[in-house]
Amino acid sequence: MEIVVEVGDQTSGATFSLSPKTRTVLRSKSALGPLRVFISNETRDAFERAYGPISPQIVSILTGLPEQEVRRIGYTFVDPVTESVLLEHRDAA
Repeated sequence: MEIVVEVGDQTSGATFSLSPKTRTVLRSKSALGPLRVFISNETRDAFERAYGPISPQIVSILTGLPEQEVRRIGYTFVDPVTESVLLEHRDAA
């Protein structure tokens, strides 16, 4: 299973939501969290510097899965418009 989080860039932060495919797969496996999470930021830093440290928590909130499970499975943050990868985490194990 791949967890894909779509990121909508806003002037004051970013909105995070699970891709439709990820939401469908997880619907039968876990108690999903909210449809979207908005994180505000005061400055326009590089994406990874701004959201990288809290990315496991964002994915955990959206999926309803514990952070440890999220890290084990791995996840990718993508721009849904350009389909470019913004951030990716894969466990080394």
